[in-house]
Amino acid sequence: LRRHMLLIILLTIIGLATGGGACWALRTMLPKYIARAFIEVLPPIQTDPMEISTPTVQKDIRYGHRLSIANMIKQQGTLESLLSRDLVKDTQWFKQVEGLPRQIKYLTKYLGVVAHRDADYIEVSMTCRDAKEAADIVNEMVAMFIDSQSNRKQTEVANKLSELKTRQSRVQADLVTAEKSLDDVRTAWQLTDLEMPKTSIKHTITLKLDQLELEKTDLELIIKQLAADIAVYSDLAQGPISVQIQNIVETDPVMLSLKQQLNFTEATLAGMLTKFGENHREIRQLQELKDEIQARWDVRAGEMGEQTRQANLANAKDRLTIYNERFIELERMRQEAAAKQKDLDMARVQYAQRVVIRDERILMLDEIKKSIEKMTIIYEDPETPKVRRLSDAIKPIEQAISRQWWLWFPSGTILGFLFSAALAFLVEVANDLVRTPRDVSKYLNIPLLGVVPDASEDRDVRGVDLTRVVSLAPYSLMS
Repeated sequence: LRRHMLLIILLTIIGLATGGGACWALRTMLPKYIARAFIEVLPPIQTDPMEISTPTVQKDIRYGHRLSIANMIKQQGTLESLLSRDLVKDTQWFKQVEGLPRQIKYLTKYLGVVAHRDADYIEVSMTCRDAKEAADIVNEMVAMFIDSQSNRKQTEVANKLSELKTRQSRVQADLVTAEKSLDDVRTAWQLTDLEMPKTSIKHTITLKLDQLELEKTDLELIIKQLAADIAVYSDLAQGPISVQIQNIVETDPVMLSLKQQLNFTEATLAGMLTKFGENHREIRQLQELKDEIQARWDVRAGEMGEQTRQANLANAKDRLTIYNERFIELERMRQEAAAKQKDLDMARVQYAQRVVIRDERILMLDEIKKSIEKMTIIYEDPETPKVRRLSDAIKPIEQAISRQWWLWFPSGTILGFLFSAALAFLVEVANDLVRTPRDVSKYLNIPLLGVVPDASEDRDVRGVDLTRVVSLAPYSLMS
């Protein structure tokens, strides 16, 4: 290194100058600017506009969504669409790089799209010689992509809205048909109030049928009781007079009058017997009168008892006849009410079936209306495309880092020093001159016996005649 120090210094200076010259040449003749814009990517889920809360999405899923968006920007179709824009066609870059394949290749290399892992945005960059053109191309790409995504999403939402409105019209027509079918059931059965009872209030037909059923039950009991009474009255009409009939007879006014006359006669007779005796004429007259009254009472009692028993029997039979006729009429009315109840039940079944269809159509129509409202909000929501411009690319002031002087000058210097050092070592390796005693042993492969030193390296012989060095400087290395 000492022997080639001049070479090393010279080449290091040349490397420094070369780095500076290359930096100046690149900045002057081949400038390089990078313009950057950012696109915000929203979570890849469709949120409900009717709810305030936002569902969380896993970080890896969101990053994968950003990667897919970045790949969409870099795909060939998007690049071809960018090259068809008038703003891009007017750039000097477009005119200099002729041919679609070369332009696509250039964009693939210098149009950068990076999806950040820890941030919800994509960085779009463009490297170009002209700073303004780099910013314009980036902004045009961002605007074009966001517009295409917005148009695509709005088209999808518009198609869904169209389908929902078509379904709404169809369900509305079905609802009208269901309402008409309910009216048809009412008209066909000539019945109203066909809604199924949700409370304890019953239909008038049901109430009437229940009342007739109760009346029928009561009437059946009455008829059975009357039949039993007739049997009893028939038995009483042939046997002795019962106590009940005897009580009725005794309470008769005529019978009471005869009883009083009999009692008075007996009392008079008893009083006169003690006075006149049994054979007295008046006593015999009173006895005959008493017997006559008793006979009249017995006849009257027998007649009244027989009449009462026959009257009770006839009355029971008449009542049975009346109740039987009433039972027949009641059964007819009950059968009519049962027929109406059957019609009511059938009508209610048909009505309930149609009500279910109507309610289903109403619920479906409500759901469709809610969906239409949601889709309308989503259609007008600027966040629907899931991408939006976060910042525009501005015209870069400084060139790219590869054009900075503070990188090129040290790089050239270091490369020059390394090249010069490598060249010095290469020269040393390629040189086979014998300069040192060690070179003798190295190249000749013989032992070293002695060394003739150089007088310039011995301080003790400076200014001494070398032909007399032994006498003049006996203690020197040369001596």
